[in-house]
Amino acid sequence: NRWETLFSVILTFLPLLFCGAAMAALPFFYESYPFWYVAQWSIPAAFILCSGAVVMLFFSKRPGGMKGIVVSLSITGLLYGTCFAGLAGVYASDHSSKATANCIARYKAPGDLVIQYRGFDQGLPFYLRERVILLSHSNDMDFGNSHEKNRFWFTDEEGLRNLWNKDQRVFLVARPEDAKTLETLLGSSAATLRVSEKRMVLSNRPVTDDEFPETF
Repeated sequence: NRWETLFSVILTFLPLLFCGAAMAALPFFYESYPFWYVAQWSIPAAFILCSGAVVMLFFSKRPGGMKGIVVSLSITGLLYGTCFAGLAGVYASDHSSKATANCIARYKAPGDLVIQYRGFDQGLPFYLRERVILLSHSNDMDFGNSHEKNRFWFTDEEGLRNLWNKDQRVFLVARPEDAKTLETLLGSSAATLRVSEKRMVLSNRPVTDDEFPETF
C-alpha cells in the first residue's frame, strides 16, 4: 500500500534528518575536545544519515520501492555504525583508564609506585597489571579499607607527602580540578605527564623519553 509505505518512510525520514542535524552540530557544543577531533566522525555521520533519508524518500515514490528502502536503510546503518564507533572512541579516550595506564606504563620502572587521589578507577590496576595505592577513595572501597591488614595500600595526605618526597618514583593519578590542592600539598615540583578532561598524571620526578628507550 502506497500510503503505508509513505507513512513508514516519514517515521524513519524525520528521525534520520533530526539525528543528522544533531551530528552536524555536535562539534560546536562538545567543547571538551578540539573541533575537528569530533567533527572528523560527526560530519560524515551527519552526511550518511541525511543521505539515507533522501534515498529512502526517493524510493518511497517508486512502485515497489520498499525493497530499496530496506536496502538503503541497512547500508545507512552500517556506515553510520562505523562513524559512531569513531565517536565512541573519542569519548572513551577520556573515560577509560587505558590511556592513563598507557601513559604511566610508558615511563614506569619496577618498584615505582602508582597512587590515585580522590577516587578509584577500577580499570587502572587491570591495565597496569598491578595494585595501586588509594587516597580518599570512593565509597565502594570502604569495605576493603576496613579489612585491609596492610595499610600501605590505603594512605592519607601525610602518607602521600612522605612517599612523594622520597627518592622512589611516584606516579599520581588525580582529577584536574584537584591541581591547586595538590600544588599546596606537594609543592610545585610535580611533573605533569598527561592531562585530560577527567584525569591527570603527575610524577615526583621528571621523566623523558630518552630515560626509558626500551619502552618503545
